[in-house]
Amino acid sequence: MAVEQYKTMKITQRQNELLDEICKGFHFKSANDRITKINRIDAEEATEIIKSLRKEILNHYPYDYILKLKTGEISPKANLTILRQMLRLHGRRLISERKYVWDKEKKRNVSKCTYNLL
Repeated sequence: MAVEQYKTMKITQRQNELLDEICKGFHFKSANDRITKINRIDAEEATEIIKSLRKEILNHYPYDYILKLKTGEISPKANLTILRQMLRLHGRRLISERKYVWDKEKKRNVSKCTYNLL
């Protein structure tokens, strides 16, 4: 029985540049920044850069890695999904960390998510 080898996609220079621009829109220093942590507010601010680079991303990235961008949905959660899908092509991940903080007004725990690159 022969072992099936998976083909890896060749990543172009423009794809690397687009990923860096998107990551900077999320307040990371670059796509290789493993120290910076962001939250949903930073993801909401990235809407502008995603809108401005949308056509170019659609032209340079394969269909499987931009499914959320094609739907046209705009929200902080959708922005994080777009970043996750783009990072997947480059063999990178966006990791979320959930912490619970007591909210005095609601009188219950509220989750606060932070995200960083791996």
